Amino acid sequence: MSLNHWLVQAASSIDKAQPLPAAFKLDGDIVANWNSVARSTGIDPAKLADAAALYFGIRRADIGSLESDFARQVPESVARTNLILPLVIEDQRALVATANPADTATLNELAFTLGMQIEACVATPAEIESALANVFGEDGGTLKDWGSVPGSLLAAELVLRKKDGAQINTGISATSKLFAEILRRAYHLNASDTHIQPYGDGAVVRNRIDGVLYRAVTLPATVHQHLIRHVKAAAGMDPTKHMIPQDGELRMELEHKEIDLRLSVIPVGTSERLVVRLLPQNQVRGLTMLRLDPAEQEKLENLSQLADGMILMTGPTGSGKTSLLYAMLAQKNTPDINIMTVEEPVEYRLRGASQIDVDTRTG
Repeated sequence: MSLNHWLVQAASSIDKAQPLPAAFKLDGDIVANWNSVARSTGIDPAKLADAAALYFGIRRADIGSLESDFARQVPESVARTNLILPLVIEDQRALVATANPADTATLNELAFTLGMQIEACVATPAEIESALANVFGEDGGTLKDWGSVPGSLLAAELVLRKKDGAQINTGISATSKLFAEILRRAYHLNASDTHIQPYGDGAVVRNRIDGVLYRAVTLPATVHQHLIRHVKAAAGMDPTKHMIPQDGELRMELEHKEIDLRLSVIPVGTSERLVVRLLPQNQVRGLTMLRLDPAEQEKLENLSQLADGMILMTGPTGSGKTSLLYAMLAQKNTPDINIMTVEEPVEYRLRGASQIDVDTRTG
């Protein structure tokens, strides 16, 4: 599959490209794929973008034509997550820079958002990230708050527990201290999840805040490897297996609050990516506490009173789907009503409700 990937096909059309081995794999996100192909073939990313434009029969992106006001019509979270950015309107069409021209779903959604036809143009991830910094500012790349944690929080004891309740010694090694510090900073920033992923010759830690990923700190490759192995062992995964996706659970106690941690590790090229989702267990609130538009709140309250039917809650990561669903459940959670949920997985414990985790292994 990887050898048929469009990046590999584009690279193979360049005369001086080094041949890829038959076992070459592309299992990461688009940035990791660009880095992997460029590094393995010895091709400069800009030349790879030129070849990709020829492969798709589309234009190479002219980042210099960027009109910032037009680009801001797309939410920053969408642009940063998908590495896609509108540049300018030409002949009643939007020229759009993208690092993944094969992602037709995102391109179609962007056309709907802009309300016009679009023309995709190939750009490297670095070119788009540079343009994003010009349009939205540098915050998406380097979050200065990494170093500004209140002294009270730094002094607060952070306790990590395994799924069975056993406490993990977070001060036993430099790696365990680093993981605890990453979690402490994510908690301080009110991040919904933390990503630790390969980046260049090392790794980068990014926190998702209000749907946007902000870079916190970079790590050397050896530190990244030790960190992944440590987290796997702590969270009940198999640290000896490197090329399969794995999931785990931990619980963090900080400032007299409990935060469930849902962890997933996926292979990315020759390395691995870790995502930690933070789920504070004291955040289930009623609809009135979410500060919704009064008319919308009334609609939701009316819907929640219906005796039958189905409500679909959709939206991107970090948009508030889970918070809204649990708020509606909390609104209904009275002693005279029996509530049963089937969840994958249960994220917040709702006192009085019977919550069931999906487990396909047991049916």
